[in-house]
Amino acid sequence: MVHPTLLAHASRRYAATARWLLAGLVVAFLLASCSSKNSLQPADVQRFIVTKEVTDNLSRLIAFVSTGEQGIETLAKQRPGSANAQTLLAGARVGWQNVLAEVTNFTPAQAKVVPGLANAVVASRLAAIQWMNALNVAGPKLSKGTVKSFADLSGTFARARSQEAKARAALAATVATLARMACQEETAHPDLAASGAAAADCTSASQLAAQTP
Repeated sequence: MVHPTLLAHASRRYAATARWLLAGLVVAFLLASCSSKNSLQPADVQRFIVTKEVTDNLSRLIAFVSTGEQGIETLAKQRPGSANAQTLLAGARVGWQNVLAEVTNFTPAQAKVVPGLANAVVASRLAAIQWMNALNVAGPKLSKGTVKSFADLSGTFARARSQEAKARAALAATVATLARMACQEETAHPDLAASGAAAADCTSASQLAAQTP
C-alpha cells in the first residue's frame, strides 16, 4: 500500500528527474549539432525523451500492479472476519486505486510514439477497475466472515484475475518494445546516451523479446 503523501513525493521526484534528463539531452543535442557528420535531429531527441518518460511511468505502473496483486495474495491468507482481513481489504483497495492514478500520467502523444502503450494502459486500467469492483462485492463477506475462506470467493475474483493477466501480458510486450526502441535510437545516434548504453539496451531488448508472451 502506498501512502498518498509518499506517492506525491515520488511524483515530484520523478518530475525533477525528467527535467534534468531533458536539460542533459538538450545539451547533448547542441554539442552534437556542432559536428557536420552527426545526423541527430530535434525529432530524434524528442522521440528519445518520450521513450524515457514512458519507461519511467511504465516502471511505476508495473510496480503498482505488482503491489496490488501482493495485496490480494496477502489478503487471501487471512481469516475472513478477522481484524487483519478488514485492514488488508482496505489496503488492497488502495493498491488498485494507485494503479488507476498512475495510468492518468500517460498521454496520447506518448501512445503515438510507443506502439502497444495504449493497449497496456487501457488493460491496466480495466484490471484495476475489475479488482476494485470485485473487492467491493467481496468486502462485506470478508469483513463479516460470512465465507469460510478466500477460496469461496474465487468466482467473484475470476474476471479481475483474467483482466490482470491481460494487463501483465500487454505491459511485458510494451516493455520489450521500449527496449527495442532505445536500442535502435542509441545505435543510430550514439550521442543520445552514454558509451555502452546502446549495447546494454540492445541486450535487454533481445532478452525481453524472448520473454514477451
